[in-house]
Amino acid sequence: MAIKMQESNLALLMGSSPLTNILDHFIEHIGFDYTQKDIAKYTDLNKLTVKKYVERLAELGVIKPNRKIGKATLYTLDVKNKTVKQLISLELAMIESTAPKKEKQTIYA
Repeated sequence: MAIKMQESNLALLMGSSPLTNILDHFIEHIGFDYTQKDIAKYTDLNKLTVKKYVERLAELGVIKPNRKIGKATLYTLDVKNKTVKQLISLELAMIESTAPKKEKQTIYA
């Protein structure tokens, strides 16, 4: 029996697609770098699909090559990119707006 993953805030807003799945992965793991093979594994996407979208995201400057290990290039989220900053702000705002509200507690002395 497969466990159904909860849809991310980004996917709820923009719809679930390979692009949003890859973006979500990088946003949720800021500071880490991944090969295309790793991205395919963690997002349950086909390697060719990942290759296509990684190339597109790299061209847009959303992700960038970070280092190479052998023949494999590892990519990371470019947190200096203006679009990435906006996506992170959007994600944080959505988390804040969907988080359960704490009830104010009255302290009796």
